[in-house]
Amino acid sequence: MTVALNATNMANIGTLISVSHIRSHPNYSWLLGRDDIAILTLSREAPIDGLTIQPVQMPRRSDVGKTFVDWMATTSGWGNTGNRDNEPIPTQFLQFAVDSVTSNLSCQLSYTWIRSTHICVATNNGGPCNGDEGGPVTVREAGRTYLIGIHSFHFNGIRGCDRGRSAVHTRITEYLDWIQENSDVTIPIGDIVSVALNAADMNAIGTLIPVTTIFPHPNYSWLLRRDDIAMLTLSRDAPVDGLTVRPVELPRRSDVGKTFVGQTATTAGWGNTGNRDNEPIPTQHLLFAMDSVTSNLVCQTSHDWVRSTHICVATNNGGACNGDEGAPVTVLEAGRGYLIGIHSFHYSGLRGCDRGRSTVNTRVTEYLDWIAENSDVTIQP
Repeated sequence: MTVALNATNMANIGTLISVSHIRSHPNYSWLLGRDDIAILTLSREAPIDGLTIQPVQMPRRSDVGKTFVDWMATTSGWGNTGNRDNEPIPTQFLQFAVDSVTSNLSCQLSYTWIRSTHICVATNNGGPCNGDEGGPVTVREAGRTYLIGIHSFHFNGIRGCDRGRSAVHTRITEYLDWIQENSDVTIPIGDIVSVALNAADMNAIGTLIPVTTIFPHPNYSWLLRRDDIAMLTLSRDAPVDGLTVRPVELPRRSDVGKTFVGQTATTAGWGNTGNRDNEPIPTQHLLFAMDSVTSNLVCQTSHDWVRSTHICVATNNGGACNGDEGAPVTVLEAGRGYLIGIHSFHYSGLRGCDRGRSTVNTRVTEYLDWIAENSDVTIQP
């Protein structure tokens, strides 16, 4: 196998470099349309000059969880144009098509094996065909072009690769850990994330500490609303003084199994107030709402994908909205305040974040072992 660089015309290839090793994903299955990704090692370094040859940027850690729905994506390749005229592969000229990313739900109307590890792109303006497998799918954001997909499969009918059915690609953000573990690539965190301490007003922040690493749960899936929890490592110790800055207590082992139903919980955050007035995020002032914990059974009347790893809180007195994801949910019990939830998702309709539908939070008691195993925290009995 050989990689062509600085090439848009097969009759005029700038550089050819042979591939010395191919590492396929260990769970790859063509039959199941699963984990269609591989890492190729070149026999020598590519002559990157930043002009005719430049590397494509990888997604950042901060891009994980983005659906990219309705973003314009560019798919490139040397495959057939789809007209069934016995074209050779590769074609003489590099082709590309620009179209919008579609939701996985709409993509399932055309295909059976659509997973959270897939990302789909419409083909109204053209799309990949036979020979384009492995082709890059990129988006552009704030002057930065980066890879979001690798072409996996497409509809191939009697008339060729018909337009109208989305093309299915491997979603790169789902494989960042695997790529980093099996190559010399370092996946950047992305925009600098900082933690504000001793802050209730964005104009009067006591302490800002940058985050050095973000460790998401390995089974996290935005699409399936699953395992929405991560641990952040600060670049230095927090100035805990017990007065203006103090840590929140974690649940104890003895709290595992509690439903907390009926208990009053406090959700705090910097997100929108829900009135759709184009408020900036974060808002100037830290906000909070207090309401009762509801049963997961009641919560399922408002939301799909409510699991035992979720805990829901009513919103009759207000609740979390856009920008509050990751916010703490705490209860006070026998004089002890502690964390029972981390805000995950909520209902956001035409009128904003309406009251009356419970918010859904990650149930912290379900993750005590994971927290203890991946940090220096000791969970109390």
